[in-house]
Formats: sequence, structure tokens, C-alpha cells
Amino acid sequence: MFWSYPFRNLNKDEDASLIIKQILSYGDLSQWKWMMRQYGMRKIKRILSRTPETVFRSSLVEFSKTVFDVTSMPHARRVPHQRS
Repeated sequence: MFWSYPFRNLNKDEDASLIIKQILSYGDLSQWKWMMRQYGMRKIKRILSRTPETVFRSSLVEFSKTVFDVTSMPHARRVPHQRS
């Protein structure tokens, strides 16, 4: 789940956003349960409401909005294309 990150360097509190996003995207039921115990609904909802929808698969976006009662997630900002 954290193949792109040095797992030993992750801090449960400082890296909560990253950990939550990775567990939501790739975790199994036991990891979801751990996430819920560690962070709680309120923190997960707060992180999701600040995370662009494009971070997740579309099916996970709708599921997460329902489970965590997230009314909206931001859209990713587009950077204007610059020609060189």
C-alpha cells in the first residue's frame, strides 16, 4: 500500500492525510478498521473534503462521500498549458 513511500519514515499523525488516502484507495477491511480507530469519522471526513476528487477512482469518490457523509470534494485546479 505504501510502495512509493519509505514506510519507516511515516508518522501516523503528521502523515495522516497520505495514510488515509492510501488506505481508502488500496486497503482491505482490516486496514479500514484500523484507520477508523486511529483517525475517526470526523478527521477522515475533513481530509476527504479537502482532497480533490481526481485523487480517487470515481466509484470510491461516491462510496466515500456516502460512508463519510462528505457533501463535496474540491476539483483539481487546472494549470494553463504553456508552450515552450
